[in-house]
Amino acid sequence: MYQEHAVLNGLHWVSIIDPTHDDIQKLHKKFDLTPKFQSYVQDPRERSRYDYNEATDTSMLIWQVVVKDELDQEYHVIPVSFIVTSDTLISTVPERAQRVNDELQRLFT
Repeated sequence: MYQEHAVLNGLHWVSIIDPTHDDIQKLHKKFDLTPKFQSYVQDPRERSRYDYNEATDTSMLIWQVVVKDELDQEYHVIPVSFIVTSDTLISTVPERAQRVNDELQRLFT
């Protein structure tokens, strides 16, 4: 689910939960998201990392979060991605890590 929010002084937050192919294409078109960054966002086993694309002046931080699977009562580590442009924070999170976007929403409102 792709949502755009105005947050502060002309800055924006794009929140994407369980990014679809269409969501990724929208990011590519609107923010010139590189193929490398697109693959990072879509990889469910991506490692924590920071990357910077000088050509597009875009940063990406991938952060691992721990989530509890209620069905098997086990903990899993899954990646969430933050992409930063000159005026936009883009968060892409799997549904199981929804609490990350919930916290961002709380901070921005």
